[in-house]
Amino acid sequence: MSNGMISIRQREKDIKKKLLNQKKLSYRYTGASLHCIDFDMYVHEVPKEVMGKHDTCLRKFQYSKALDYVLMNYIVKKSPHTTVALFQELIRRQGIIQALAGRNGKSLVHILRFIIRQIGNIRFGRVLLHIANTIMDIYGDRLDELNLESQVMFEHLAQKLKEEQALILSLIELQGSLEMMLSAAETIIIPEVKHLYNFAPSITAQKHIILNINYKKIQKV
Repeated sequence: MSNGMISIRQREKDIKKKLLNQKKLSYRYTGASLHCIDFDMYVHEVPKEVMGKHDTCLRKFQYSKALDYVLMNYIVKKSPHTTVALFQELIRRQGIIQALAGRNGKSLVHILRFIIRQIGNIRFGRVLLHIANTIMDIYGDRLDELNLESQVMFEHLAQKLKEEQALILSLIELQGSLEMMLSAAETIIIPEVKHLYNFAPSITAQKHIILNINYKKIQKV
């Protein structure tokens, strides 16, 4: 400077230029060098409930198609309660006639075979008996028009119903016999046991008696 002093200056660095010159990392490796603290709580993924095909058909009011799904072999053998539950739902919706009508051949045979197999089950008997009566109302007037296999299954169903009727009658008779036995046991009169103080000692015993206790006086006291 003019006065003899020295002035030292430092040039400012261009920060924007430095940021532009930085190498861009791939998104695949971002976060690989981060160290996170372990968490004690983990949120597991909730599995989505898959709706069955028969439920989908019920939502669309396709009752016959829904019944066909629950009459498949693997459902009938492993989970017959699913089939009975659909029957109950169709009865509640008043769509059971729509689901059962217009059938012939294998579809009708599958229904009859299921009823014959499960009508003796105490859990399903009432529902399946209602289904059997509905089928007879629908197809009873035109059994001759059905194929031979369907007619044979109707004969098996009639025989099964006769067996169930005989079983119910025998159980009712057994129940009546048990009730008679129980009522007879309750009405038996047990003879009153005479108390010891009603007996008086003999003359010989009175001569050799040591201690005489009067029970009647004790009771009055």
